[in-house]
Amino acid sequence: MISRRAIERDGWRFVVPGLDTPAAREALIGLALEATAGRGQLVRRTLNAATRVVEFADDSGMRCDAFIKVFDSPHGIGALKRKFRGSRALHLARIETELNANGINAPEVLLVATERIGGREMVVTRRAEGLLAARHMGPYRESLARKRAVLHMLGIAVARMHRAGFVHGDLTPFNVVVAPGAPLRIVFIDHERTSRSRSIRWRPRLRNLVQLGHYDVPGLTNMDRMRVWKSYAAEIGASPAVRRRMLAMLAARVKRDGGLAPAHPTPMVTPAKLQEGNARAS
Repeated sequence: MISRRAIERDGWRFVVPGLDTPAAREALIGLALEATAGRGQLVRRTLNAATRVVEFADDSGMRCDAFIKVFDSPHGIGALKRKFRGSRALHLARIETELNANGINAPEVLLVATERIGGREMVVTRRAEGLLAARHMGPYRESLARKRAVLHMLGIAVARMHRAGFVHGDLTPFNVVVAPGAPLRIVFIDHERTSRSRSIRWRPRLRNLVQLGHYDVPGLTNMDRMRVWKSYAAEIGASPAVRRRMLAMLAARVKRDGGLAPAHPTPMVTPAKLQEGNARAS
């Protein structure tokens, strides 16, 4: 886990597990403090956090991109959640560190910080190189063979993640990065709600699989979804009987979610299409 000595700067307590050289650490801390003041390129703003991207020099002097996520001070129900659930920043950093330690690709944690008085928190991670999995599935994909290879490896990577005891908090094609080069490497990002357990029941596993199939990615068919699920079942070591049961549970979950979901342009996969895809996917 994160065990480096803490550094105090401008009312913040920093721990920098991802950099060894003092110059690189000091430079990154300076960029992080600028981000807390609203400087830097804003890439995402949610209800309780802002994420900015900056360029920095790592230990080798190579210029890289880093994401700086600053969590707002908790108020009301948010403060109560932090009291019982603990620090969001430390959870995110711990999960990503544990994922990498278990051979599951996740962004490298460079810095974690907490504000002594204001209550804000911060996590800085190295940007995962590559393209979103959704890009490999769409009309701008490199080739059909590449698309199917990505789908196959995605199923294997999710199975390995589950086997290591992790359940992703929001496993969509937009939170999966395909690293450049060969062999294919899947990198899972956005782990604010990812959890780990000694024993994972089927329900959270199925939730992850359903999440992958919920999104209407141009060029992604029901057969493609089944390719992911079949690769998952093979890698997890599911017997034919368990595979049939998993398919039935997936179909029921998708039907239920489709009935509960509000009207939106994203088409849901129907049980009939699941059965069709299972028969036709190779």
